[in-house]
Amino acid sequence: MGVLGVAFRFVVLGQLLCAMESSTDYSEALYEATMATITGSGITSTDAFSKALQLVLAMYSVVIFATLAGSLGAFFLQSQVEGKRGVNASRH
Repeated sequence: MGVLGVAFRFVVLGQLLCAMESSTDYSEALYEATMATITGSGITSTDAFSKALQLVLAMYSVVIFATLAGSLGAFFLQSQVEGKRGVNASRH
């Protein structure tokens, strides 16, 4: 369900770029919106809407990456804590 939500966002953002006349080609607008969301790369248009969209997408990609990194870190730290508890319990 999450993948469909992300794909839907890409399509909507591509349509917004076309609707706001930031891009004349829909396939290029869809490509730029997707790449800006995933990698944080820039959108080639220079109008105000494109710049604002690029800023929002860059923040979105940083938040998603930080969430994934934090989740992985918490998982590995939890495994270490549980492992130490098991070692200490077996010593007593």
